[in-house]
Amino acid sequence: VGDNGVHASASPFEALAERMNWLGQGLDSLPFGQALLEMGVPEDAINDWTVDPQVLYSDGTKGSLFDRLEDLDASTCLERCATLALNNRKRPGSGDTDAEDEDADVEDNSKGKKGRKPRRKRAKGKKMHILIVVTSNDKLGETGEQTGWYLPEVAHPYDEFIAAGFRVSFASPKGGAAPVDQGSVEASANDASSMSFYNSSKKMSLLNNTICVKNIPDTSMFDAVFFAG
Repeated sequence: VGDNGVHASASPFEALAERMNWLGQGLDSLPFGQALLEMGVPEDAINDWTVDPQVLYSDGTKGSLFDRLEDLDASTCLERCATLALNNRKRPGSGDTDAEDEDADVEDNSKGKKGRKPRRKRAKGKKMHILIVVTSNDKLGETGEQTGWYLPEVAHPYDEFIAAGFRVSFASPKGGAAPVDQGSVEASANDASSMSFYNSSKKMSLLNNTICVKNIPDTSMFDAVFFAG
């Protein structure tokens, strides 16, 4: 690398990595880092990615993480990071310490419990991960009327999950921006939880950058899947 008078990063993620690697800035002090965490990308994965490892793409091939995220705007980069995190989630038996830790403490229920799989205990310090699935449809049948996900049916569960200490990610059939039912916004004018969610650019950005359902390789990587109306 030459002596650059001006340095332009190839993607929002590379900019994040460079600020962490070169300037020693903490992940949670950087807006894009906070957005990644809000999207459900694990902190340890983000730290691993800052050195441009080989990762598994959605098509089953492997390649450079930085190359996969190059030339993307922030919202698209966030969605792709969330998809990559799901594709590369550490699994038991992979030799991955995280995966082994998650399954390290297992109850043996095999005696007298024919056909029942052993019940897994969650490793200490591991947050439960909830996937909320919303609609991508913005038209009500052939009426042409606007529709979308119903605000209270997203805001209330989200608040409860976060208050319980869970991680939350959002997905939709098409991925990207998922439309909110504007009628539900008007009907929720006196609902504090719904209005707080709707008026939070940070929370609403999660619905503008949903993971495409078809890019989730295995829903068992989530502890629960919640379908919002």
